[in-house]
Amino acid sequence: FDEKQLKLFTDNGYVSYFIKDIPKLLSGKISPASKKIVLTFDDGYEDFYSQALPLLKKYNVKATIYITYNLIGKNDYLMVSDLQEIIKTNLVEIGSHALDHKSFKYLKEEEIKKQISESKNNLEKEFGIRIETFAYPYGDYNEKAMQGVREYKYAAAVAIDKESALTKENLFNLPRVRAGIF
Repeated sequence: FDEKQLKLFTDNGYVSYFIKDIPKLLSGKISPASKKIVLTFDDGYEDFYSQALPLLKKYNVKATIYITYNLIGKNDYLMVSDLQEIIKTNLVEIGSHALDHKSFKYLKEEEIKKQISESKNNLEKEFGIRIETFAYPYGDYNEKAMQGVREYKYAAAVAIDKESALTKENLFNLPRVRAGIF
């Protein structure tokens, strides 16, 4: 992520959205701009606060950051105070990236549900916000994970799945492209 990319988007008239906006864009509740972009950041690293946030503010661009709850305050990760400041900007949607950054491929159903539900509940309680979207750790998901995300009332979830399409039917495995890879 660098300033040149952000400037290119804004100079060319792209409008930024949050992941939580995608269901509303797809259903017509929000009229989409002709050029649109959704920026996402995973894990909750400290450099989001020190490097990305100042650029989002400078260009007035929205982004969604996925926070791994049990990593908050750990070395190289965002602190509670950083997240409180990030939330106040209204430029960043906070989403859940589970309690612990464990691949769902290897977890039992009960553990998957715990990772999905407790991360949402803890983030909502800690920060007084609604958590509406989820990012699967490592982009790994399965039917149990998608069911858990639906069950715990998330509006959408993102994966790293180039075969998935951006449709109302795929709200729980929305595709993403890594920056710089086109």
